[in-house]
Order: sequence, then structure tokens, then C-alpha cells
Amino acid sequence: MIKRSPKAEAAAAAKVDPIPEGAVKWSCKDGLSFYMKGDMKRDTIVTVNWAKKDYKLPRQDTTTGADRFHDPASGMDLVVIPSKAMLFSGKDSSRLADGCMMPEMAAGGAAPTQSNALIKNAE
Repeated sequence: MIKRSPKAEAAAAAKVDPIPEGAVKWSCKDGLSFYMKGDMKRDTIVTVNWAKKDYKLPRQDTTTGADRFHDPASGMDLVVIPSKAMLFSGKDSSRLADGCMMPEMAAGGAAPTQSNALIKNAE
């Protein structure tokens, strides 16, 4: 995982966003987590709260079946497949968090993604 310099830590501490009301906690490997507000089945933009900062991530078209939300300005990139989510930093292509799941997924359900909703509607 990426370590911040003391200067970067001080700058980040100055800008703290509260967790958006109604956001769902996604628990990840290595004790990491983020909060997400929005409906992945229909919303064109979701809000991800990572490291006490909000990121507005617009939906991106994919050909893989994954749901992808990416903001080129911040570099934040959220990729969600049925079994997990991954959060990337587009600035340096590093993986910030892996194996992320919301409570329903941890209980054995699939991610509430647009592609999963389309599959269920086709059946």
C-alpha cells in the first residue's frame, strides 16, 4: 500500500470529508475500507469516501462485464466484479484496496452491479 509523506499527511488532514449519509461500508483485505453512496445498478456517478475524502466517480463503459467508475481528475478508479471490488489510484496505477465487499457480498451475495441486474432481468 502507498505510504504518505508527513507533508502529504498534514495536507490530507486539513481536508476531511464526512462519510456521506446513506453510504455503505465496503470492507477490504488488510483491514482497509471505503464507503460508497449510490446505486451501481442505475447511477451514472457514485461517491466513494476513501481516506476521509469524497470522490465523485462517473460510470465508464466496459466490455468486460465489470462495473467501472473512474474520475480522470483525481485518478480514483473503482472496479466492481460480482465477487469483489478493487480501488485503484490512476495517478500511479497502484491498487489502493483489494478484495472489497459490502455486507451482502460477505454473506454470499453478488455485487449489486448493473451487469448483474441485466443478467437477472434476462433470465
